[in-house]
Amino acid sequence: MALIDGSAEGIRTFAALYVVGNVIALCATLFLIGPLKQCKKMFHPTRRCSCILYLSLLIIVFAVAL
Repeated sequence: MALIDGSAEGIRTFAALYVVGNVIALCATLFLIGPLKQCKKMFHPTRRCSCILYLSLLIIVFAVAL
């Protein structure tokens, strides 16, 4: 119930779990298709800006959560 009550601790816990879940999802795709192919696809010119924004926002959310 700590995530539902809206307290600061619940919000921090949710943000940390959100970031960890996204990192696990990235690691899963790295495992399935390989790190080199994953990085090539993530930083393809048509996806480069969104990938950089996504990764930087994950870092910012994690920093704010802690």
